Amino acid sequence: MIEGIRTIGEVVLQRNDCIVDALVQEIDIQNQKKYAVFIEVCLDPIKLSFDIKEIGINLCNDILWVGNSPRNKPQDRLTTDTVTYLTSQTIPNLCQNLPPGELRSELETLKQTIYLDLGGKYNKRYRLVWDLLKFNVVTRAINNSRKPTEIIENKGVRQKAETLYNKQGSQFLSGSFLQEYACQYSTKEVPRLIGSLIEGLVSKQLKLKKQEIGLYTLKLNEKLLCKHADYIDYLEKSLVSEAFEGASEGVCHTCGSKKRVTGDTTRFRLMKFYITDKPGFACKLNQNNFVRNFGICCNCYRQLLAGECFVENQLRTQMASRSVYVIPEF
Repeated sequence: MIEGIRTIGEVVLQRNDCIVDALVQEIDIQNQKKYAVFIEVCLDPIKLSFDIKEIGINLCNDILWVGNSPRNKPQDRLTTDTVTYLTSQTIPNLCQNLPPGELRSELETLKQTIYLDLGGKYNKRYRLVWDLLKFNVVTRAINNSRKPTEIIENKGVRQKAETLYNKQGSQFLSGSFLQEYACQYSTKEVPRLIGSLIEGLVSKQLKLKKQEIGLYTLKLNEKLLCKHADYIDYLEKSLVSEAFEGASEGVCHTCGSKKRVTGDTTRFRLMKFYITDKPGFACKLNQNNFVRNFGICCNCYRQLLAGECFVENQLRTQMASRSVYVIPEF
């Protein structure tokens, strides 16, 4: 199976100069139209607007949908299926991790302009969120509602916000309101509140149901950020290069060549080579020896990533109501 996937990836990469293009994922539509929401922020003057396009493979390529970061890592994708990431941690994480350049400078300006900091006592990962009161479209929607909380899409989040609003009486979505919300329900619930309110705005303005929305992507001053060269370079680094940081010479278990190899297989979704979070499964019971269980050189690593993505997109079928993959051997 591994050799089949690697061979497919080798062919895919011959057609794509950039590894990121080869890792674009398709959305499983299942006989229902799905849409990508373009969230546009303009800074002069500050305003927020939405647009949609129907999802197809061409659109997934256009907005570089390569999946979210693993759940146990900070989120940093400018195209995501979870709007909460975009309205909280994505921009601060990119500002921290991108090299100095045009995109980082633009995102720093965005962060300084529309973000609200809940304060140092709150969880660093969730304390920065969009200050929605800076957007007229949000304040108008709230003022035109019978209750300021009714625009929130998620019922559970709406009930929490309504309970606190009735109890506290401070301005809805103000800094003090969100700080109290974090104290009552935990810091990570604040991004859920902001994200759910954006979902409600999108549903109301664009006449969409939540289940019809597949992806969200961000535009800044009419520019689609995910297509910026700095972001594409960053994706390639995070998807491939970082797996080889500190890698040493060894024999690649896939092609047999002697090169720098890595045992980091956490970026693979379909292929699970072995358990990597328990030292008992490592060679000589040493956490640092997983590379001796299965080491992969950079070239094979890229081919396996590309081949796995192709298999997930193109070679999936159904058998007895189960999803299976038909992987050829060459």
